[in-house]
Amino acid sequence: MELKKARMGLKGTQMIMQLTVLLLMALAAADQVVLPGCPNSCGGVSVPYPFGIGSVNGKNCFLEEALELMCNHSTLYRGNGNVQILNITLEGKMDMLAFVSQVCKNGSENEAIGGEVPTLRTPAFAISSEDNKFVSVGTNDYACKNNSYCENSNTGYGYRCKCKAGFEGNPYLPHGCRDIEECKSGKHNCISEQNCRETEGSFECFCAGLGLIALFVGTSWLYLIYQKRKVLKLKEKFFQQNGGIILKQQLSTRKDSTQSTTIFSVEELKKATNYFDENLIIGKGGYGTVFKGTLSNNKIVAIKKSKIVDQSQVEQFINEVVVLSQINHRNVVKLLGCCLETEVPLLVYEFVNNGEKPFSFDRPEEKRSLTVHFLSCLKEDHLFDVLQMGILDKENKQEIMEVAILAAKCLRVMGEERPSMKEVAMELEGVKRMEKHPWTNKSQNFDETQYLLHEAYTHKHGDSGSHQNTGYDSLRDLELIDFDDGR
Repeated sequence: MELKKARMGLKGTQMIMQLTVLLLMALAAADQVVLPGCPNSCGGVSVPYPFGIGSVNGKNCFLEEALELMCNHSTLYRGNGNVQILNITLEGKMDMLAFVSQVCKNGSENEAIGGEVPTLRTPAFAISSEDNKFVSVGTNDYACKNNSYCENSNTGYGYRCKCKAGFEGNPYLPHGCRDIEECKSGKHNCISEQNCRETEGSFECFCAGLGLIALFVGTSWLYLIYQKRKVLKLKEKFFQQNGGIILKQQLSTRKDSTQSTTIFSVEELKKATNYFDENLIIGKGGYGTVFKGTLSNNKIVAIKKSKIVDQSQVEQFINEVVVLSQINHRNVVKLLGCCLETEVPLLVYEFVNNGEKPFSFDRPEEKRSLTVHFLSCLKEDHLFDVLQMGILDKENKQEIMEVAILAAKCLRVMGEERPSMKEVAMELEGVKRMEKHPWTNKSQNFDETQYLLHEAYTHKHGDSGSHQNTGYDSLRDLELIDFDDGR
């Protein structure tokens, strides 16, 4: 087509061209998008601030002159009315009508201009280099209001305003950016609206039962601490009540005692006996129960759990624990230590896996306890039937009988009737001297000696049968026990 014909064909012909204008301000849905009293539309086209139509009470409805619009016969125009605006979207785009213009070169390489010259000659707009759109830029005054921020234009002209995250509305109006209220609008990721709490510009999720769970956990934790302290105080009470302070004082004054006497904690003994498992019981009687246990160092021990303690004999009990723990003899079960953190002290002995059991259901009921069995044999002149092999020989029968009588004294039920340790030591010393006496080495009738010793035992103790039987019947009824103190 020749240039001349083209120019003639286009001249006077107005074509509609839709120009998309990027507004460098974020226009979003809000209850208020215009200034109070100003018209908010023209011919069905919304007019959000900072654009505006005219003025009200002497106050402009637009931010500045470059953003003034005109409504003429329900048609919206920009500026002096030569550009019709079709739409201003909330996304910040503007559709308008304009005449088509062109610049071409003729054959003589002279420029030929046809159509109308573009009329958008204001600095408030610029043509975008990205998609050939008109762009509205900021003005001389800072236009961004509360809860908004500015963003520089990519064309190099001014800036645009946007609401902060969590807010929506018109950032150019005072308080135009309002909280989205994610909980009410459903713009949240909580389980439900009831589990959503509004915060400024955001929201937070919470669990309705979280407070109860926290309260339960906190209460349980405090209760456990209280119980632990209560147990510690109770242990300390029993420790002092059972003579723990006295024992510590005695151990501190005796260098050898610290090596031979051990003060066990109740946790150690519980662990050693699997919390006093009945399957580990190796002896039971009126005095208490004996458990087989294994300490943390794999040492096997016998732990005696008594029934009732006489508090009036606590000090004497402690003294004798120290003394007995120092005795180291092959015919004496060694006392390793004790535990004073329980209501009744626990005694820890060396475990002996041979010899006569202190309590056995294999024997008749009246002889199940080794103590009762021993006294019964002494009464019936069958003492030597219960002695361990290797102890008895022809030369020491008299001494063994005398020691047996002394042992019977120590087994009396009433503590005041039992000899003291000093008296026991004196009598044992007497037996030792008797062994060296000339008449004991002579060839005499042992039956006569045994008869004389038995008579002495009977005179010292009265009727041994009735006394011992009555005593141990009473013991079983009362379930009383001493500390194995040797009295």
